[in-house]
Amino acid sequence: MVNKRFQLMKLEREIKRQGIPFKYYRIPKNQYGEPDFDKDPEFLKEITGMYHEFTAHMTDTVVLLTSTINATARTKKTPQSLCRYDDVLFQNKSGEQDHIQIGDIVEYNHRVMRVSGLQNIMEWNMIVDVSFEEVDDGTDSYIRRKQKSSEVEIDTDAAAISSNTPSLYGKESSGDGAVHEV
Repeated sequence: MVNKRFQLMKLEREIKRQGIPFKYYRIPKNQYGEPDFDKDPEFLKEITGMYHEFTAHMTDTVVLLTSTINATARTKKTPQSLCRYDDVLFQNKSGEQDHIQIGDIVEYNHRVMRVSGLQNIMEWNMIVDVSFEEVDDGTDSYIRRKQKSSEVEIDTDAAAISSNTPSLYGKESSGDGAVHEV
């Protein structure tokens, strides 16, 4: 028989020694239950966990017209965090018991990831493995944009724009309004 409390103590010791803090956010929803990106994300909790990656092997098999079979094996890494079951639970603003959910946003090491799964290890309700997928919206993350917009002010004064600014078309402006070939 496995001593469950001992297993939890080993995990707690490793988290104290090597744990990494993860900040969890939830994007508020509008009246229709859809994410409302105009509002600031709600900070849920900071959870310290053990970062690790799971490598999944995917195989693509292709049968060509000449009846030859080509197989390609690829690997995909899935970031995960191993943490205590009690840390995943928290009190929400209305005082009710809540937990980290699939779709919540995680900020870690200047990367923004989305929670893609929660696995209760051995169904002991003591250890949880949280899986992530990286959020790539093509520009910058939603959380970092909100942080930058509140911290940085953009100076749009024409005098502050430096002269001799190169353009995309091989021409430059000299600050006097005239455009010259480069």
